[in-house]
Amino acid sequence: MTVKYQVRVLCALILLSVCLVAQTVSSSLVGRVIDPADAVVPAAKVTLTDAATGSVRMAATDNTGLFRFVNVLFGVRGNDWF
Repeated sequence: MTVKYQVRVLCALILLSVCLVAQTVSSSLVGRVIDPADAVVPAAKVTLTDAATGSVRMAATDNTGLFRFVNVLFGVRGNDWF
């Protein structure tokens, strides 16, 4: 094998590994809690429940009313959305 061939194979492997790392099976959910007067609600408790497994995750809003759930696994969407 020539050095040129080895460099090409190495570059191909690096590019392939970058593509594989870019594939994800989870997502993030971000939202804002507001009251009826459209004011943000800091320190509100937010619950995320997986209907299929019963798994529950908790979060609290920050000073701007934002909450965030990271690494949320995809699931089958039911008819009970909002």
